[in-house]
Amino acid sequence: TALEHFRAAAEAEETNGEAWMAVFQSAFAEGEYEDAAEALAIAADLGAFPRGYRFDPRPIYPDESTFEKALELLDKHLKKHDDDADAHLIRTYFHVAEGEREDAHAGILRVLELQPDDQTAPLLSIALLPPLPPEKIEEPVAGEAPAKELEKPTAAPEVPAER
Repeated sequence: TALEHFRAAAEAEETNGEAWMAVFQSAFAEGEYEDAAEALAIAADLGAFPRGYRFDPRPIYPDESTFEKALELLDKHLKKHDDDADAHLIRTYFHVAEGEREDAHAGILRVLELQPDDQTAPLLSIALLPPLPPEKIEEPVAGEAPAKELEKPTAAPEVPAER
C-alpha cells in the first residue's frame, strides 16, 4: 500500500519531515488514525507541516472526492469515538489547514483535554493566522469544558485623511 511505501521511505530517512507528512496523509486516507497522528507528531517535531498559511490538502489525493470521503469517515469516527485524541488531532490539523479558526481552536483544546501532554496540538495553534495567543491554549481544568472563545482580530489602524 501507499502507507507501507511512505513509512519505509520515512524510516529510511528519519529526519525527512516531508516523508513523515506523506505517512500522515496516507495513514489518514486509510483510516489508520493512530499511525497518522504519530506521523504528524514526528513531522511537526521536525518542523515539516505548513505553518502560517492555509494549506489545501486536496491536491495531494488522486481526486478531491478521495480526500472528502476520508474526511467524512474521520468525522463519523469522531461522532462514535469522541475520546479518540489521535482522531481529534488529525481533524484539528485539517481545520487549521482550511483556515477554520474556531473549529481549530476547539480541536486544540479537545486534544489537550484528552491528552494534556500532547506536543503537536499547541504547534497547530502557531499555524493559525493570526496565531492564537499562548493564554488561549492553556490546559483545560479537569472536569471543566474548555473555553471556546477566540480573540477577535484587531481592526486595521485608521489611515489619516490627506491634508
